Order: sequence, then C-alpha cells, then structure tokens
Amino acid sequence: DECDGAVVVAFARYEFPTGIEHQKGGQRTELRDTRFPTVWNQIEAALAYGRDLPLLVICEHGLHDDGLLEGRYDWKVFWTDFSPAELASARFIGYLESWKKLVLDRKAPPPAAPAEPAPGTPQDTDLSKLPLSRLVGMLTLPQIATVLGTLFSMFAAVAAAAYKLGGGKWPWA
Repeated sequence: DECDGAVVVAFARYEFPTGIEHQKGGQRTELRDTRFPTVWNQIEAALAYGRDLPLLVICEHGLHDDGLLEGRYDWKVFWTDFSPAELASARFIGYLESWKKLVLDRKAPPPAAPAEPAPGTPQDTDLSKLPLSRLVGMLTLPQIATVLGTLFSMFAAVAAAAYKLGGGKWPWA
C-alpha cells in the first residue's frame, strides 16, 4: 500500500535439459535447455500489476518467457545477461528512466481542484456554452419549480390569447 512502483528481477532458478509443455487441445511441445525463474517473480509482478503500480521487469536472457515475465502486455521486460556493461548501457538506463518517470508521476500529488465559489458569487462559467442537460442539472429544486411554473404560465397566456383572437374558438379544435 505504500509502494509507488515495483521492480522484479528474474534469473534462472530451475534448469531442465529436456521437457514437455502441454498445450490446449492435447498438443505437446518439446522443450530443450529450458530455464525458469522462481515462482515468486510471478507473484511479485502480479501483486504490483493488481495495484496498478509502474512495473519494471528485468529478466536474464534464456529464461522461459511466460506469464507476467512476458513483454506482450502493458509493461516492458528488459532482457539482460546482468553484465556491468549492459546494466550501464543507454538502453538499460532508458528503461530505468522511463519506469522512474512513471513512479514519480504516480507519486506526484493530484492537481488541486478548483475552489467552489461562495454562494452568490458570480462564476466564470459562460452559460451560453453549456449543454441544456448540464444547465438543467445545475438547477436547484426551487429553481426547477420556478422554471416549470413560468413555462406553464406562458403556455396558459398564449392559449388565452389564441382563444380571444380566435373569436371564442380554440385554435386546435
């Protein structure tokens, strides 16, 4: 709950000279010289992803890329041999800086909400540019009652004038 980002470093924990991967539909794929990291790497990455934390995954070359150690989703995986030269390279520094920016952006306080104006204070809102639905949504209950009463009165006045001008006959009759 107190983290702003996560780094998962995966290197070989298990190695198998041969094996079989069971796939959907009963198909099998033969594996050769397969290396897996600890399952804890998957758990760590899943916890970070589930909390929507910026995730930097660093994997040793040759690991079986599976699950959250795959780079096909919305995070990147940096594949390396962990040599000092590669970890000092512009490519790795770029990955690290990109992740760092995501962490700092997440950590930054959200922009302050504009202060509500005091009651009776004119607002800078141009009412002529608001859609009718938003304008009606801004009305209070007494204001809605006033608008409806005014509309009803106007309709009644127009109807009465039409009756009078029509010689005692309603124009729609």
